Amino acid sequence: MTSDELTAVVSALRQRFPQLPAVEVETVVARVYEELAATAKVTAHLIPLTLNRSRRLLTDERDEVGRAEAQSATGAYGHDREGLLATSPQDEFLLG
Repeated sequence: MTSDELTAVVSALRQRFPQLPAVEVETVVARVYEELAATAKVTAHLIPLTLNRSRRLLTDERDEVGRAEAQSATGAYGHDREGLLATSPQDEFLLG
């Protein structure tokens, strides 16, 4: 039964994180479940705990990917692709 439950967790998380590779989602879920099961004294809540922790880890991963994509779009020195300086609200205050 655990295998079916873990398959359901993977399926739910793949729908929530379609931009992440399926193998990454499967790996995270398997690793989290193994870590929790290794130290669990009570196993009744392993599946919901696995879902919750996996979702948090995948959210962090998605956010890191988004930050990396944003940085590549603006370049290493804060310039956009057209070479214009990207300004922050602080810059606008100082310049305005």
